Amino acid sequence: MAGGGLRFGYYLGIYQALCDTGRRPDLVIGNCGGAMATALLLEALSDSPETSRQSLITVMNSRLLYESIGSITDKRSDGYGQYLMPALKRWCGYQLSHLLNRPIRHTHLTDKLIGNLTHHAIGHVDGETHTPCWRFDEPISRPSATHVLILASQLNRIHAHHQWQGLLWTSNPLLWQALEELTPTNIMARYSPLICADYHLTNLPLSVMVRASITDMYYLPPLCHDDRCLMGGVIDLTPIELACQLADVVYAEPKSPFDRVLAEPAIHHVFGFSPNARLQDVHDYMANNPQIRHLDTKDYRRVRPLFDKKPSLGQGRILAYHHDFTTFVQITAEQFAYGYDVGLRCDE
Repeated sequence: MAGGGLRFGYYLGIYQALCDTGRRPDLVIGNCGGAMATALLLEALSDSPETSRQSLITVMNSRLLYESIGSITDKRSDGYGQYLMPALKRWCGYQLSHLLNRPIRHTHLTDKLIGNLTHHAIGHVDGETHTPCWRFDEPISRPSATHVLILASQLNRIHAHHQWQGLLWTSNPLLWQALEELTPTNIMARYSPLICADYHLTNLPLSVMVRASITDMYYLPPLCHDDRCLMGGVIDLTPIELACQLADVVYAEPKSPFDRVLAEPAIHHVFGFSPNARLQDVHDYMANNPQIRHLDTKDYRRVRPLFDKKPSLGQGRILAYHHDFTTFVQITAEQFAYGYDVGLRCDE
């Protein structure tokens, strides 16, 4: 469940289809939008060690999820100065470096860049100082048929320099022990000196981990928690190597290329690597690895997102438009049905 954005509900449809065809996953890895899907799965598993279609639909159609999504909104601020012009500057610099065949190589993170992750973000979580974005209660740890693993990142200061470090979260003690023994390395360190080679196992509250994981640079500001700066799972949106370390059979989707105007320059600016170059390596890895089963989601954009984002040239901002609850429930049903069909079409 890596990515998915505001269409992450299709991951739960895929999961249910695999369960219904005798392929129930032992482990689900989630990050970015998929972290919400993974947390919803954990919520459904808290009632029963084996989820049912109805239990998944119930959590997807809950008021708590509606309120969680509804808390994410746009800033009412100077869009041109705070978002549009900095984004244009990143794009111009990135394009110029390619035209001159002089790739920009980030070797350290500046305090200014880190501060701008908050200042230049186009969105925020409404009322976050009082109420967390993820409105569900903390899960009760109990035996279940499927374990979950959520990815995010944090900012570390090492030898007077900042680096991003991948975070791994699980509520399952056996999986935690297995990860400690395996000590997986973060392959993203090969792509950028701004990323630590080791992961950090964390016991952060689930609500904090979900909020951190969904943080996209310049869309939502980083989350400050216990004097830590937490960022998103976008540090590795496709952790396919980690999945293959942990499982004999992996179900994964080939991802669409990253937007070259906003997303690619932003990710390169913050994490120091080209996401599309990384994506090509992932697709090559998937094509040559017999343990991976491909999920065909190339037409996922035909499914409506949980809320709409529309650019406003007059204001220089991207505006969030939320649906009423009835429409929200219709959209979650569409997402689940789409994912279920994808899961059924995935051959062994």
